[in-house]
Amino acid sequence: KDKVTNDTTLYAKWKINSYKVSYVSNGGSTVPTQTANYNSVINLPKPTKTGYTFAGWYKDASLKTPVGNSVTLTNNITLYAKWNINTYTVKFNSNGGSSVTSKTAIYNATISQPKSPTRKGYVFIGWYKDASGKVTWNFTKDRVTANTTIYAKWVSIPAKPTHAKLTKA
Repeated sequence: KDKVTNDTTLYAKWKINSYKVSYVSNGGSTVPTQTANYNSVINLPKPTKTGYTFAGWYKDASLKTPVGNSVTLTNNITLYAKWNINTYTVKFNSNGGSSVTSKTAIYNATISQPKSPTRKGYVFIGWYKDASGKVTWNFTKDRVTANTTIYAKWVSIPAKPTHAKLTKA
């Protein structure tokens, strides 16, 4: 049997608990689980998602309770990413024609075709992705994924001859 004498001191040995932060990125880039000791402050990462802006981490899947830029670990937690869809501006360069108002569109959306511009002495052919008028913009299929400029294409109307006389041969 172990004997305890009056001059024996016993010491407790403690091991600090470690906890995990798990991330649900909700369609964003993968964020690996982090492990740290009790009461550690974890600076939270910022994932990315094409067409969206990261709006922060939340304690709940319904995205009601934000946690800020860091957390202090006192237990295992799961955090959920919130995203705001990006909005882009589509400008219409009428290439010398009447002005056409810009449109706004959310990421990956189509836009409706604006009213065709007019230009004296020209016929409007359509809207194009490039200034040189080689690739048409398809308003039912093409999607807005960034700030965009769409270009008008024109064909000149031949001028009517003046002072011309018809002669019989």
